[in-house]
Amino acid sequence: MSRRRATIVLIALLAVAGCGGERVGKVAGIVTLAGQPLGTGTIVFENPETGVSVSANLDADGSYTLQTAEAEGLPPENYQVSVRPGVIGTGETPLAGSAEETSTTAAPAIPARYHSGSTSGLSAQVGEGENRPFYFDLER
Repeated sequence: MSRRRATIVLIALLAVAGCGGERVGKVAGIVTLAGQPLGTGTIVFENPETGVSVSANLDADGSYTLQTAEAEGLPPENYQVSVRPGVIGTGETPLAGSAEETSTTAAPAIPARYHSGSTSGLSAQVGEGENRPFYFDLER
């Protein structure tokens, strides 16, 4: 009987240890183009080293909030940031392919250098828990 009890205790301890949840940092902010809110588009935070890539649509006021399927926020680490035309869920932004293949809706043109995290010059260091809002002002 004590072996069974030890097994139950071990299973309970493993279950509790797994319930700690993923460490995340809350990520939200605003994207502007030449000082004006960018009311349409997609912002992407990606870390090529870890393979984490999360995106969100911009709201009409340029604001965004990122979250993964598991949590509201992102794992704490440094991210390259890109801003692309089109929005997720409408078929306007391709999951793969060049940024030039995106939407042609009547929206401010996002300069091509911002379409890729490797050329945008934008980055964000996400810390665990609350973070200050991430503001990105794109230049024409």
